[in-house]
Amino acid sequence: AWLDGLEGRAAECRAHATEGLQLSEATGMGLYKAWAMIAQGMLELGLGHPDDALRHLTECETWLDEISISDPDLSPAPDIVDALVRLDRKGEARQVAARYSAAAAAKGQPFPLARAARSQALVADDQHFAELFESALRHHDSTPDTFERARTQLYFGERLRRTRKRVEARKHLRVALKAFDELGAAPWAERAM
Repeated sequence: AWLDGLEGRAAECRAHATEGLQLSEATGMGLYKAWAMIAQGMLELGLGHPDDALRHLTECETWLDEISISDPDLSPAPDIVDALVRLDRKGEARQVAARYSAAAAAKGQPFPLARAARSQALVADDQHFAELFESALRHHDSTPDTFERARTQLYFGERLRRTRKRVEARKHLRVALKAFDELGAAPWAERAM
């Protein structure tokens, strides 16, 4: 379901997520339920539907709280920040980013630290966003997750472009586009394009 969601295959993602939810209920394995919800949220983010993404992702966050899983590697909080920013709800996004950043710092591993820095960059002012995105990219250097790194490059490029730094923006957007193309993440590649 997650791969289908990243690749923009909506019907397949929804069908596989539904199957995953049913299997997780039948087997009592809550972790798989979270993955199915995250897959649906990522599909909606990729398709440009932040309202629907936010619904899936907050349901997942609530579920993880209910089953006492607080691992920042699994947390949908960075994706919730993304959806809230797209919905122009930056105050809420800042709160989620701050809460997630504390959890990522406590874990101290590159994957959550990269996502935390990116979340902080999404809500930062024009004077501080670049250093936060650069911090995220340094953390990504220590992880094998090409997709998350490409997302950081995409958002960095978008923000640079909005601040009229088009030449620098193109560098990040090209890297993101190449990675998304290689991964088959069509909706994300289209956004980078």
